[in-house]
Amino acid sequence: KIHKYKISNENNINQQAGFSAEVASVAKKNAEAIIEGKLNRFARSEDIAKYGKNHNTIDIVELIGENEISTSQMKFVSNPDELLRKIACGEGEGKNNLSRYLDADKLEVPTDQVKHMKKRCRDEASNLRQQAQYVKGNGNLKLAEKLSKHADNYEILETKITDSGITAQEAIEYR
Repeated sequence: KIHKYKISNENNINQQAGFSAEVASVAKKNAEAIIEGKLNRFARSEDIAKYGKNHNTIDIVELIGENEISTSQMKFVSNPDELLRKIACGEGEGKNNLSRYLDADKLEVPTDQVKHMKKRCRDEASNLRQQAQYVKGNGNLKLAEKLSKHADNYEILETKITDSGITAQEAIEYR
């Protein structure tokens, strides 16, 4: 179905490349598991009834039989730093709050972005901790708490970032 989607602009093709990456990633992981004789299998969440169509947090589910082993959100975006900020610092409602992705076990990203994104998480967490100490020293405990929470989220996010096994360019080519 993906190949029938209309391409209207660069942002649109990147979004569709993400859908293609989900399909390719699941197929690759299942092939590898079968070859290695493993029992685990992978499925897109929209292929599992309980998740419905286009779940807002989970894209890929790892299963052994009926039992869920892990869940993943897959993100193929042109601005990974902005994505990380929207996840770690997301507040309130709307498109700028992607903090719900912290509920997934993994954040699968393009192979070519993994190192950068993990480093960015470490750098941002460190920076936010310094800011929190500074504003705490000036008596602004509420802001210090908020900055510390964002730093915590960046640290958590770093542990969740996982290589999808597909580069950004490969995903576009799959599309």
